[in-house]
Amino acid sequence: MESNAWLYINITLLITIVGFFIRKNKLFFLLQLVWMQLIMGLNTYSMDWESNENVFLNANTTSNARSGIFLRLYDIIAVFFKNIGLNYITFNFIFCLISTGIVGYIIYRLCKNPCIVISYIYIYPFIDNVIQKRAYYALGFIILGFYLFFKIKSKLLKNIAYLCCIILACQFHVLAILGFSFVIYELLSNNYKKIFVSLVILLGFLFRSKFAYIISILNVQSLNEKSDLYFNQLAKSSTLFHLIFWIFWQVAYLLIIIYCIKRFNLTTKLPSYVLDLNVWALILLPFYTFDPVFSRIFRVVMIFNYIVISNNIKIKDLKINKDSIYILFSQIILSCLSLYVFVFNSPFGFDNMVLNIFQNNVLLR
Repeated sequence: MESNAWLYINITLLITIVGFFIRKNKLFFLLQLVWMQLIMGLNTYSMDWESNENVFLNANTTSNARSGIFLRLYDIIAVFFKNIGLNYITFNFIFCLISTGIVGYIIYRLCKNPCIVISYIYIYPFIDNVIQKRAYYALGFIILGFYLFFKIKSKLLKNIAYLCCIILACQFHVLAILGFSFVIYELLSNNYKKIFVSLVILLGFLFRSKFAYIISILNVQSLNEKSDLYFNQLAKSSTLFHLIFWIFWQVAYLLIIIYCIKRFNLTTKLPSYVLDLNVWALILLPFYTFDPVFSRIFRVVMIFNYIVISNNIKIKDLKINKDSIYILFSQIILSCLSLYVFVFNSPFGFDNMVLNIFQNNVLLR
């Protein structure tokens, strides 16, 4: 069984590497997405499997106390699946397919070199996406929200579309609630956006001890459970060094985008929008005083970063220019660092974080 797992790990590694060379091939892009879906959707055990499956098994539609507006749709769909005799494996496959389909579609629509983007995702955050299943379901809807906000011209319609996507994302993971702040951010002028982000960061650090209390006022069980986990249990292992590291880690992604925009003199709408997403995402920094679990929201921004970076990998006559090399490898190094910190250096160990994923799959026996 373990030898098969290593075979599938090597296949994943090969698909990742080849994606940086076969940059535009539509069939290979489809192959990358299909393999991703097979690993994610047909997974039958991983680090968070039991907790995710228990949410599915405990889902009911008789009480609003557990979820309020959060996870309500999840409960309805889960109950429907159980009523027709379908298990969590099927449920997971369908919602992984929806998220992977959304991610693939948006990459295909926005990117000149889509295979590179998928390769970056394979480096990070692929493993975490497999493990943190409900976060991945939510990620698909948040990405769709950002995409629709970018594409729709009407201010009213883009806000409505975005808010609908965030509300949908909240049905799968409560962290998606942070996405509502983007609407406020986008109502502001560029100067006021910076003031808004600076103010949120400052207040976040000053009143971090009040976060759990603020959440408790809402009196929603699912929020209270997560509040206790994030702001109390996980925060016990937090240190100043950890905080500084996570701040530099996220800012490094921002700096690569800034370098890319300035070096290639990018003036089109997409790079400016992605830079805006990165600036908005700085509101996450105070949450790193508790735990990097809040970086799950930033994974959405990562994918848009990968798109902008990949669009500016310029190769002519089998030669790649110097700036493209710098950006390509800077992002590879940063993504590999993310993989090491979040996965390989995890206290749960390589076997639990990685090997379990490739050992436990309906198709890959």
